[in-house]
Amino acid sequence: MNIQLIESLVETIHALSQEEQTILWQKLDYVPATESILLEKIERTLPSIIQQRYDDLRAKLQAETLTPAEHQELLNLTDIIEQFDAERLQHLLALAQLRQVPLPELLLQLNISTPSVYV
Repeated sequence: MNIQLIESLVETIHALSQEEQTILWQKLDYVPATESILLEKIERTLPSIIQQRYDDLRAKLQAETLTPAEHQELLNLTDIIEQFDAERLQHLLALAQLRQVPLPELLLQLNISTPSVYV
């Protein structure tokens, strides 16, 4: 093993700009740990039990059959979903900054469509 060569390569990589490092990782088909962690967090989905309950309560709200207790539960679930979405957006922004691309371009790269509005 040529330790001197490896150390030289590492030093050279550290001397590259962030953009040059991104290009290098793409050419090597390598995802740095930070990017990999962000992608994992971005790809997480809301637990299905929360999404299902939210959908059920929204349907009852539309049908005007929601009880006061269910209304409070819906408000609580809405807070949870908004927090989940806010954290996902933070991860998307961090990844866009890491890749040095605008957020809309990153969304295209990841094939992510903008979410529908919760109305």
